[in-house]
Formats: sequence, C-alpha cells, structure tokens
Amino acid sequence: MKTELLTQLWSQHQQIIQAALSKLNDENRKNRLIAETASVGFIALHMAETMLFFSAFLFKSPVDFRPLTLRMTDEGHDIELNRINTLMQQAMAILTDAFSGLIDEQWNEVLQSPFGELTRQQALVRLMHHNSHHIGQIVQAMKKGKEFVL
Repeated sequence: MKTELLTQLWSQHQQIIQAALSKLNDENRKNRLIAETASVGFIALHMAETMLFFSAFLFKSPVDFRPLTLRMTDEGHDIELNRINTLMQQAMAILTDAFSGLIDEQWNEVLQSPFGELTRQQALVRLMHHNSHHIGQIVQAMKKGKEFVL
C-alpha cells in the first residue's frame, strides 16, 4: 500500500515538473530574476542532478554523470536544452523504476544520507520539497526574469 501511494504521489510530482519545464525554451533558459540568482536552465539541470544524486543513495541506482550544479553557483554556464531535458528524463525514469522494485517495508528502512539518517520515505519528501521549491523559482524566472550579462 505504501509503495502504491508513494508511486502515485511521485507520478503527480513528475507531472508538475513536466508542466513547468514544458515551457522551457531557448528564449527563457537564461532568464534570472536578478543577476545574483541562478538561471532557469541552471536550476532545471540542478533539479535533474539532485534527483540522480538522491537515486544513488536511496536506491543504489547506477548513475553516471558529471555534475555541473551540485554545490556550485551559476556563473553564466551555457546549458543546452537538450542536456537539461535528457538528464531530467533520465532522472525521473531511474527514480520511477526504483519505486516499483520496493516493498512497503523498505520505505521505512533507515539510510545514511548526506543529510544524516533518513528513511527512504523521508528522503523522498525532502527531494520533492527541493524540486517544488525550484519549480517555483523556475516559473517566476521564466515569467518575470530576463537574461543578465555576467
């Protein structure tokens, strides 16, 4: 029951992410709300990289990517839409596949994470909160932001 419920929540969460990112294009990917904030593209790539990072410690998923955004600031990197979209799709697919392989009891298993001890369920909540926070930034920067020359 728990796996089914969390899978449904994750599915809804993915729909929200995909709806926002469906508006990402070459005209708005460099938008920032102010010069000091990260660009839309950088934030979107950061979300994908974070999901892959979480899948590695939550589910021991094999991930092979070189992070650009983790613990970094956006210094004007030109991030291609294809890279963002590919990594985002990969991250969502890896997490979705990992869910289906769990039994309910495994969601309560305590894992060591970079944030301390967390159950898989707690880590998922943390990841979804992280993504929701950044989707809000992305939507605002796409609507109200502009490209800043750094």
